[in-house]
Amino acid sequence: MFSVFLLPIVGAIIAVYFWYRAKLTTKKDEKFRKFIIICLYENKFGELIRILDKNKESVASVLKPEALELLFDRKFVRDMVSAQNWKIMVTSFIFHRACF
Repeated sequence: MFSVFLLPIVGAIIAVYFWYRAKLTTKKDEKFRKFIIICLYENKFGELIRILDKNKESVASVLKPEALELLFDRKFVRDMVSAQNWKIMVTSFIFHRACF
């Protein structure tokens, strides 16, 4: 009976761990590209910024150029500049320059 209560708790801990980690891999490139498109469509960038910040050392080597180009969408750049989120803008610029 105790395992019935323990299972959701363990599941929640594992989910929080993976959410906090937010690791991008080459296998997740297509899924992340779709996520970027959804963020651009809905004009909500909080999770996108969090994922980019967690993966700033590996974004250029993990994502394909098509996904990286989406990070320079006019709407995303404008919102980052207006929010004065320079850390993510500078990091994105460095990644873009490294790839192209």
